[in-house]
Amino acid sequence: MKEPRLTDFDPNAKVPVLASPLEGYPAITKPAKTEVRTEPATPKAQLTDLPAAPASKSPSDQPRNHDTMTPRYHDTEAMDLIETIRKGVRELGEKAATHRFTREEKAALQDIEYTYRKQYSWQTSENEMTRIAIHWLIEDYRANGENSILHKVLKALKS
Repeated sequence: MKEPRLTDFDPNAKVPVLASPLEGYPAITKPAKTEVRTEPATPKAQLTDLPAAPASKSPSDQPRNHDTMTPRYHDTEAMDLIETIRKGVRELGEKAATHRFTREEKAALQDIEYTYRKQYSWQTSENEMTRIAIHWLIEDYRANGENSILHKVLKALKS
């Protein structure tokens, strides 16, 4: 058992100050607020009467277009599909099924499972990935019919 320090029980004793590895560094503070000036809006009728701006001489003087672009694959259809698949996979599967995979397919599924566990700390399984693929295949077929990946692959397999 450790011996108690007598200074710990003395009410008049000086409290020891803990050292920090961040001593000597500047403190983190909120940035100072800057004033934003806004100009009154010009009516559209006056804008058409203005002469055209002269061509700028250097590339740094040219206006830059920093508009927000919608990502190609983040449209609402894709988000709806993801939500539909997520809901389907979240339901507990009741029927047991056995699937036969080649060694390469099995190894690829295990590699994907390992990658998600290490890079994202997400627990997944072959069953979950297979159910995601099945739900995607079903939704693609419902939406596209004969233009779906399922139809095209089956057609190639049967010909």
